[in-house]
Amino acid sequence: MEKMNKESLKEIALQLMFELKENEYDELLKEFEIYNQQFALLDFIDGIDNASPMLFPYDSVGFFREDNDANSPSEDVLSNCSSIKDYQIVIPKVIK
Repeated sequence: MEKMNKESLKEIALQLMFELKENEYDELLKEFEIYNQQFALLDFIDGIDNASPMLFPYDSVGFFREDNDANSPSEDVLSNCSSIKDYQIVIPKVIK
């Protein structure tokens, strides 16, 4: 992972439309350094490379109900939208 610098933070803030003061960038850089030190500790866990990712927080998923499309109000929702493409609502892009 590349080291975060002030220029990278400024570019990210610009893309996300955030306005930060100069001292806030310095504070963010300090926080990123703390995060990087904490992530580096993961390298010391035995067997971390052999662990599989947790895809679902529960052991069993059998208690969920089945989806029922008959009660879906999607046609009603789409009828109220000004811009629809391929049965989906089109919204304006807000970040790069």
